[in-house]
Amino acid sequence: MSFTAIITIMNQVAPEGKLGELNGIGQGLGSIVRTVGPASGGLLWAASMKMHVAYHQFFAFSLMSMISAGVYYVSTYLKNSEENVHVHGK
Repeated sequence: MSFTAIITIMNQVAPEGKLGELNGIGQGLGSIVRTVGPASGGLLWAASMKMHVAYHQFFAFSLMSMISAGVYYVSTYLKNSEENVHVHGK
């Protein structure tokens, strides 16, 4: 889901003539992340299971939620290539 959102954001802000190059880089990096992601997610889950604190089972989900919220926050300040304004029109 986040990969699709990142590609959509890249398509919104890419300058003309560079869209193909950026999509190629994005697809390449996306394939690396899809390779490394499950292993690192499993390691994060295993580490959270070894924690001896309350609600340790929510650690991995909380971390991923914070990262997703951060990506959303940053994406609201990207400029639209057509309108050259913030996403929320501010």
